[in-house]
Amino acid sequence: MATHGKEMTPEEKKMIVGLSEQGYSGHKIGKLLGEKSRTINKFLKRFHCSGSEENNGRSGRRKKIDISDDRKLQRLLRTDRRQTLGEITDAFNGQAYIPVSSMTVRKQLKYNGCKRHTETKKTPISPVNRMKMKRFCREKLHWKVRENWKKVIFSDETKNRDRKQRQSLCVAYN
Repeated sequence: MATHGKEMTPEEKKMIVGLSEQGYSGHKIGKLLGEKSRTINKFLKRFHCSGSEENNGRSGRRKKIDISDDRKLQRLLRTDRRQTLGEITDAFNGQAYIPVSSMTVRKQLKYNGCKRHTETKKTPISPVNRMKMKRFCREKLHWKVRENWKKVIFSDETKNRDRKQRQSLCVAYN
């Protein structure tokens, strides 16, 4: 059955009306279909008043991005995941019938579960340093903790928040 905030399908509505005409109460229909009895009773009340299974019209402004526009937006996002919001908006507006703002695109992406991330900067390791690291690891592969590694001090280069102080990498052998 429908979950919170979702509309019932026409098949579900027909089942509710059919069970109601067979004499089932809203509470029993709710138990049978796994829906709250309040939801069933509200639907039945609306059905008996209007004679129609259709929902009432919604108030408020319609979304600028419809289902087909949403698919276009998802396709744009899949082509290049590293685009900025401005680039995505410009590319989308080039394809869409109605231009939208970057805030609209941001909200739609958030609604679809996309999250913002800043790319972390990584310094590439040169092939020479990669070979040196492998050699170091192979040499130290059979070291014992008590005999060898206790004599080594490791620290990593980090930046302070105000980026004034630095600690340097220090590997000291005794």
